[in-house]
Amino acid sequence: MFAVGPTTVRCSASDAHVNRAEASFDVVVTDTTPPILSGVPVAITAEATSATGAVVQWAAPTAIDLVDAAVPVTCVPAAGSLFALGEKLVTCSATDAHGNRTESVFAVRVVDTTGPALVLPASAGAEATSPLGAVVMYTASAVDVVTGVAPVFCAPASGGVFAIGLTVVVCSATDGAGNLSLAELPVNVVDTTSPVVQTTAPSVDALLSGSSATVTAQVTDIVGVTSVTVNGVAASRTSGSAQAGTWSAAVPIGLPVPAGGAVRFDVTALDGAGNNRTASRLVDNDGIPSAVPAPALAPFGLDRSRATGDDLSNAFTSDFNNGITAGTVARNGWTMTLAPAVAPPRPLVQLPGAFWPTSGWINASVAGTGTTAIVSACIGGVKQVRLDVIGERAAIACDPLTGTIAVKAMSAAPTIEVWKQLSPTMWLSVSLSTSAGISTGSPTTANPDNPTPIDGQVLSIDQRGVASVIGTFQLAPGASLDVLVMPDRSGRDDQVRFHVLRGRVPLTMGGRSQMLAPGAPTSLPIDRGPR
Repeated sequence: MFAVGPTTVRCSASDAHVNRAEASFDVVVTDTTPPILSGVPVAITAEATSATGAVVQWAAPTAIDLVDAAVPVTCVPAAGSLFALGEKLVTCSATDAHGNRTESVFAVRVVDTTGPALVLPASAGAEATSPLGAVVMYTASAVDVVTGVAPVFCAPASGGVFAIGLTVVVCSATDGAGNLSLAELPVNVVDTTSPVVQTTAPSVDALLSGSSATVTAQVTDIVGVTSVTVNGVAASRTSGSAQAGTWSAAVPIGLPVPAGGAVRFDVTALDGAGNNRTASRLVDNDGIPSAVPAPALAPFGLDRSRATGDDLSNAFTSDFNNGITAGTVARNGWTMTLAPAVAPPRPLVQLPGAFWPTSGWINASVAGTGTTAIVSACIGGVKQVRLDVIGERAAIACDPLTGTIAVKAMSAAPTIEVWKQLSPTMWLSVSLSTSAGISTGSPTTANPDNPTPIDGQVLSIDQRGVASVIGTFQLAPGASLDVLVMPDRSGRDDQVRFHVLRGRVPLTMGGRSQMLAPGAPTSLPIDRGPR
């Protein structure tokens, strides 16, 4: 084995006679074979990671030389270098110790094949604002690693009207290399808003009659109402649209309304999305209105407890109380109606001590059939206004401090009676023709502008409830009379005391007639003989 390089070879020969000869020559071993490269990539394609290109890595090639064994390999540019977009050649070479060099070239191609990254919300939506749906706003953006911000196009576009339900928005963005990206955005427009129901008829203070009632409601819904029922009875739209319409239904009712009860109407509206809402209306049907009148008339509506002022508008009751005039009605078969009223004209002549207020008045009237409807009103002793003919109407007001009642017959047929209890068994009664008025408590005073004198009676009520007349009198316009029942020592009604405060009062009692004048009271015994 000859080493690389020159080697001198010496040769000699000797014969039998020991004659020897020598010669030499040089043997030169050279190294002209380059190393062998392996592991050099054929080609590399890399995706750009920025506008400047991409850092490209590859496994280091190796080189083996016949003489030097492993030889280092150098690649230019080196692995891990930044390569610009496009193609660049990389040269890898190895040189052995004797200067034999070998090289291999491969191409590194940096490309942009990735579309922009779209940024969209996970979803978008809105509550419907019309039958067409709703305007929906959303944001969409796109950034490309090479070209930066990219324009985004979405369909349907943000700010447009989206129909009720699910709409899939498709958004796209294209970078400078023509790479396209697509993404979807679900947009859901919902209708979760229930219809708005307002019952317009009957009013809470309506007086219902017959076997059915027509119920009317205003119903609105952003998207549209599909059906309306009243107590389960289908209603029909009589005007307007599905979004804002008037609906009506004839609904069976049961009358009369029991004490403490009311007629209930449940109006239920349903829209196309299944949203529903029910509005309930209670009609107590007692003829006593709950609506608050104008401040000049009274501070409260009438349908309140006589004693406490509590609201009674949701139940059939007999009490009324407008904050000034309070009382109870006994209908006795009649349909009775109370209503706030403007004060009747004040008497032209204002008498000292006469009661005629400017507010707190009510009108009481009867309709239908019955015996005697009674309005008991005001604090203190019992005072009643009695109506017994259809169409009769009286204006009534109380003095809430003294209990005095003022009454004017607005329509009498022929007269409206006003009773005042004098004792458990004795009453005073006056009869008012149309336009006549009185105030009574203590004393009883005829309005000075009454068209005619008014007749009065002193009545005794026996154990059977039968009334007997034990005395009569007459009050001329402006006359004022105080009547008291005086008991004996046992507490039994014994005498009636008459005290004229103004005017002259003709009186008949116990078969005796006389004219009473202002001054000292006159006391007359009660006749207990057979009548």
